[in-house]
Amino acid sequence: MADDDTRGARITSSTFFLGSLVERVATMRIRVGVFTFGLVLLTGAFQSVSAQEVSAPAVDSLRFRGIAQAQFNTTSASDEPESEWLIRRARLGARAYVGGWIQGFVEGDFGKGGAKLTDGWVSLRFDKRFQLKLGQFKVPIDALELTSSRRLPVIERDPIPRGAVGFSPNGLLDDLGYNGRDIGAMWTGAWPSVTVEGGFFNGSGDNSSEDDDGKQVAARVTGKLHEDWRLSVGWTGIRVSDPPADDDAAWYNAVELAATHGTYGEPGWRGIGHIIFGDNYDPDVFGDEDASFVALQGVVGYHVPLFNTAYLIGMEPIVRLGWTRVDDGSVVIDEELVSLSDDPETFIATGGINLFWQDNVVTQFQIDVSDPDIGEIDGDTEVAFRFQAGFAF
Repeated sequence: MADDDTRGARITSSTFFLGSLVERVATMRIRVGVFTFGLVLLTGAFQSVSAQEVSAPAVDSLRFRGIAQAQFNTTSASDEPESEWLIRRARLGARAYVGGWIQGFVEGDFGKGGAKLTDGWVSLRFDKRFQLKLGQFKVPIDALELTSSRRLPVIERDPIPRGAVGFSPNGLLDDLGYNGRDIGAMWTGAWPSVTVEGGFFNGSGDNSSEDDDGKQVAARVTGKLHEDWRLSVGWTGIRVSDPPADDDAAWYNAVELAATHGTYGEPGWRGIGHIIFGDNYDPDVFGDEDASFVALQGVVGYHVPLFNTAYLIGMEPIVRLGWTRVDDGSVVIDEELVSLSDDPETFIATGGINLFWQDNVVTQFQIDVSDPDIGEIDGDTEVAFRFQAGFAF
């Protein structure tokens, strides 16, 4: 644990860092404005493209969709570039409908200087109560992960600044392989007030072949309540073997309780709150065979429509608070497993504003702060400023 003087020095350092951020942001205003204005001009063209249906043999309808997000971010962490521009996402996909009950979707991402498949699946909709999806798609766990990147209230699901020590709810689940995309099959049953999902997956993550005999199963039940409230219970279990051929592989589990409210782009409150707990089996993220974790996170935004403002149709202040702790964990130091005397934990906080130039053209400004307390390993409070401009069709 850092003492009060050290913590005060960190906060002072973060304050000076925020001051320098303001100066850097001021010098960027012209470039950001030009970039945003360009996105607004392009919106009409992309909407025209998205509205077009292309004919194909044996296909009832074929529609294209895409998203592009350019991001600028900074970090106060040492040994990292202070700032960077990147194409966070650049995705293009096609959705096809066949026979009125078959749906297929393929999407690739060309952001971050690479190319990979994000989604590739076919859905057989025999009935609302029996829909079968096969291919690569998201495992039904983690409410923030399941929120589309086209409609995220925050810029990053994992807000830990580049180079910082610590972990967030979404980041820890991703490191452990519980959430995200995988290859498998899932059944969905939909009733007026309840939706049930259950799937069976490789357990190796997206774009990965089976690397051991580990598998993953997951289930989720979502109920619709009064005034646009939705409550969900999710569970996933993942089989881990080390070495890969080990017959004594163990199953590890995670459980989520989540509540969501509101609709993207609509006036009023929008929010996500969830608590996730389970097994942390990986010493690379402060775990071992007996370690567990608990994570809490809440994201709240209020959408204010601007009917009489030229170009700008809405603004949405947002706030996020989160906390993650690992109980009885260990960590690998110099290739040796070392038990931690204190339960490592990390607090995260986000504040910012989303500006809606059009329904599918949004710019986001926010500050992310992470404050780790991880026992024997020193971790400083770190700060990141992020700006992201994106459009979707």
